[in-house]
Amino acid sequence: MTSAGIILIALLILIVFAAASTGWFSSLFVMKNPLHAKDVQTVVSVYGDDVVIYASGGRDIIELQEVIISINGVQLTEEQARQPVYSNTCIFSGAVKDISGTRDISVKGVFSDGTITTLKCCSIDCS
Repeated sequence: MTSAGIILIALLILIVFAAASTGWFSSLFVMKNPLHAKDVQTVVSVYGDDVVIYASGGRDIIELQEVIISINGVQLTEEQARQPVYSNTCIFSGAVKDISGTRDISVKGVFSDGTITTLKCCSIDCS
């Protein structure tokens, strides 16, 4: 066997080892850090001047502690925009007072592990 053949075999062994190592380390990373976002289904409703967020299900609903909303074109204070969850419901009193038309709303959840993730983006009718 020539020296070129030995180098080629060593290079192939190195490539196979590198690929196997990469796959093994990647699988460990995925097991430690799941690639899914928090899963909570929400229903957004407007009742008069209030926005009501109802958490209707999902695998992470038990961990949901608070809900944060932001409404396009509406200035909400931190106190108005962040509400704790009681019985899977958050009521944002006066959030759309004196607002008319259709507005985009973003709903974020704060979970018991400190994670903040977007649960829903949709449009609401403030008429």
